[in-house]
Amino acid sequence: MEQPLITVVKGQNIFLDPIPNAYTAIVYNDKEFPVEEVLLIPDATIGIPTTSDKITTGNYKIVIVNQELQIIMIQPVKIRGLFEKENRADTLREQISLLDKVITAKLSDDQGVLQQLSINNKTLVYSSLADLIALVDSLRAQLGNEIEKANRKKGKAPFKQIKLILRG
Repeated sequence: MEQPLITVVKGQNIFLDPIPNAYTAIVYNDKEFPVEEVLLIPDATIGIPTTSDKITTGNYKIVIVNQELQIIMIQPVKIRGLFEKENRADTLREQISLLDKVITAKLSDDQGVLQQLSINNKTLVYSSLADLIALVDSLRAQLGNEIEKANRKKGKAPFKQIKLILRG
């Protein structure tokens, strides 16, 4: 029912695929208060504007309900500022998560796997399992480097400094 986090720049619309029997989309802030409500057109792409003053940068949840107010789907969304840099470590984690899902699908049923996948405006066309695993390993190494770099900026090095005093 809950979907993976999507990131949208403030000012862009949040687009979701059409959902059968969807009636209303309610946007909740991180304090679980509704900030926006959009009535949906049946079987149409869901578009939620982020230009209002009620929606600022931060984390939100979009709850899609039917006419009986039963929850159909929950979509977590992160709204970031126009000039705010996206955290490289978070981007790598998201890419690794999506590729892990593709690998799991490929291992369970090779016939029904997607032939194409788009991640951050980059398209990954059909690849063998070995290629996907190599890509995930590469992304994990990059993630490790990013985490290590962030720790060094905070003054946390992966090694301890030892002082040696020799007296003669």
